[in-house]
Amino acid sequence: MSNKKKNKRKTGSIPQPDADSFPKVHSGKLVDGSTEHAAPAFSFYHLDTSSECPSTWTVEETKALFDLFRKATSMEWHEVRKDPGIDFKPVEAAQCRRSLPPRIAEDVQLSQMRVS
Repeated sequence: MSNKKKNKRKTGSIPQPDADSFPKVHSGKLVDGSTEHAAPAFSFYHLDTSSECPSTWTVEETKALFDLFRKATSMEWHEVRKDPGIDFKPVEAAQCRRSLPPRIAEDVQLSQMRVS
């Protein structure tokens, strides 16, 4: 008989923190003023679950997202922007379906990438 405790997965909705509790997002430009030779970094820190929640995605969709993360983080930004499989495209804030939250600084360049 084993004395190991079983891991129980917590379920439920992700709590939505107050907008003022988020640090402001900035473009993170490097000292030389360019991010072209920096590796991309991805985070769910500012995920808005009222718009999109990966926990509702299929296994295939989730795998495609993490495959994109693995591929893009092994590259530099200038390579990501040119890779036809990633299909990187700049997006103007005016093209967004919703207005950006105040925690997103005006100098942030929005973009989209293909997750497939």
